[in-house]
Amino acid sequence: MPQSESTTPASARSALPQVGGRPIRREAKAVDLFHCLIVSADLPRQEMLARAAAEGGWETVVCSDGRTALSHASVLFLQMAIVDLDGQSCANGNAGEFDELLERLAPTKLLLLVCGNEGDTEEEIKIRQLGAWLYLPGVVETSDVSLLCTEARHIAERLHAMAQGAPRVTARVSSNGTERASDRRPSDRIRYKPN
Repeated sequence: MPQSESTTPASARSALPQVGGRPIRREAKAVDLFHCLIVSADLPRQEMLARAAAEGGWETVVCSDGRTALSHASVLFLQMAIVDLDGQSCANGNAGEFDELLERLAPTKLLLLVCGNEGDTEEEIKIRQLGAWLYLPGVVETSDVSLLCTEARHIAERLHAMAQGAPRVTARVSSNGTERASDRRPSDRIRYKPN
């Protein structure tokens, strides 16, 4: 039976660890990084949003247009995206790209945070219909977004743990009034009906 040729380029094959001229296959390892895609056409706002996400514990990827963001989104495993629509209009040409980006990101399982134009009710309705996690009109402060990014990180960690099948840890109050942790799932608890 003839062997098929490798589709890996020769330069990439030579960089792979090899034994007897054959590449060693390794299993992918889970990475403990939470990636956040930041998309804004405005450089100062890019920096503000990137700083806020980094303060919230995110590894950031920053893009200034929708096409570049889509290419990053197709390659990376993202847990959150922050899309800045503030100041976007049809006149600057990015509005269509940003609309396409939002429509492609919305059905995915990432947390979608959209910074919108203050007072634009049509935009807000559209973003909420897409199912964005948060819509923030007129954001100007790093600290406010940083707090939201921190909360988003906690949510992403919980979602990741649930997807991996880890038991959910909940705090329960014992008879003496102190908290104790329980790794029982709600379905594991016995519920009693009153007589």
